[in-house]
Amino acid sequence: MNLRVDNFHEHSFPYVCHHSAWKRACRQEHVVLRPIPVYAWERVLISSKANLVADLLKMDPARIARLRDPARLKQIDPATILDHVQPLAYGPIADVGAGVGFVSLPFARLLPAREIIACDIQAGMVELLTADAKAEGLGNLATKLMPGPADLPLADASAAMLVMLQVHHELDDSMSLLHECRRILQPGAPLVIVDWITGDIPGMASGGRRVAAEDIRQQVRGAGFNSVTDQPVYTAHSMTVGIA
Repeated sequence: MNLRVDNFHEHSFPYVCHHSAWKRACRQEHVVLRPIPVYAWERVLISSKANLVADLLKMDPARIARLRDPARLKQIDPATILDHVQPLAYGPIADVGAGVGFVSLPFARLLPAREIIACDIQAGMVELLTADAKAEGLGNLATKLMPGPADLPLADASAAMLVMLQVHHELDDSMSLLHECRRILQPGAPLVIVDWITGDIPGMASGGRRVAAEDIRQQVRGAGFNSVTDQPVYTAHSMTVGIA
């Protein structure tokens, strides 16, 4: 027995079902929807659901608009990170979970002599950011597709700093990625994790997936980082810093 990917009902694949742009994206990208054996579908869900959705949907324009909204800077300006934490003298700065380049683009503008490497697991995001960097003439901004959620395409002990902004709360296996961050950072290089605080945030709807700053600090220590601190920089976000 086979089931077609384009005919799954909401109980089989609710994320796809509730996005009307899915089939339209398939038509635009000339995606051929072939039958998938039932016995293989569970494996697809477990191993590649996120990538499958990202590849088929490409990027939701409404989500891209929200991520690019300049109003975000009033709440969380990534340039402020550099006022409190400095990279080592040599080596690239890695932006993990870079998305549309909310961190990578301003870093590349502010540090023209420094290589900024933006990493993301979604091919659509990488393509988008690559095009934006080219349009701005930011030759120091490189983009890399992550092969997996805990696989960073950088050499051991190569990065002078690593930033993850509004990424940690989305991680299903935060420890694996933190160990990978530790691997690519030079000894003494800072890891910076900026994420939503728990509790109510004025002017924002409550709820959503959150990780307490104390838990983030504990996880960072567990991954082998030293001198782990919480920097009181933002009002609606915590900023955890650990030294590799």
